[in-house]
Amino acid sequence: MKHVAAILILFASIEGYSQTRSFDVWSSISTGGEVFKDFSVSIEEGVRLSDFNQSLWYQDLTAKYAFNKYFKLAATWRYGGRGHLFDVDAIDNRFQIDANGKYEVLKDLEIGLRARYQKRYRDMFVSDDGLLSADYLRLRPALGYKISSDISVDGGFEAYFQTNNEKGNFMDKYRIYAGVEFDLGDYHELGVSYIFQNEIQVPNPHANNIVSLAYSFKLDKFIQKRKTPVQLIDEQIINWYRLPGN
Repeated sequence: MKHVAAILILFASIEGYSQTRSFDVWSSISTGGEVFKDFSVSIEEGVRLSDFNQSLWYQDLTAKYAFNKYFKLAATWRYGGRGHLFDVDAIDNRFQIDANGKYEVLKDLEIGLRARYQKRYRDMFVSDDGLLSADYLRLRPALGYKISSDISVDGGFEAYFQTNNEKGNFMDKYRIYAGVEFDLGDYHELGVSYIFQNEIQVPNPHANNIVSLAYSFKLDKFIQKRKTPVQLIDEQIINWYRLPGN
């Protein structure tokens, strides 16, 4: 009986820490650019599918300031819904501050570190618990390499530390990722990456295998290259004067 009891306890403990898995597809479209020197804004729309069912849609609004080529600060507000687009289970409001540093150690090879502090409120302004946030410090070291003027690759690791957990501050999730980015011309960029995300030190941990697709449109460069009405009129006048007999 003692052996049977020990086996049952062991089986229960394994079941308690068993891990679920899913295959996810993340897609996003973003645009933006430099408003004035070293200060830029952007907006991003994203949809995330888990096992081909919609699980998250969101909008990001970001403002970024570059102190120099090595260091940038960014602030982002994310408004998103969890569940299906027309049957939302929860509304998320997330506020975050990013400190981004990078340094070129060799020609075309960069090392970087992003430190992010975020506060996420679920059902903010909707439920009594909406003012209780989940706070995280996220650290992401990375490597990037420019293969050519149009193609670059990067990869890294990201650790999640919940800073307001009642059981203490500890790492409860991590990500490992690798990706490639294509410069498709003057205004377009496309990124493709694989991300492995894993929960740890939590009940019923979950692991995600993620394929991410991200398209970006460089709005500032598009505007800069578009001719204003005044420029078009000036061009027409110049061309008229160049006509024979004028």
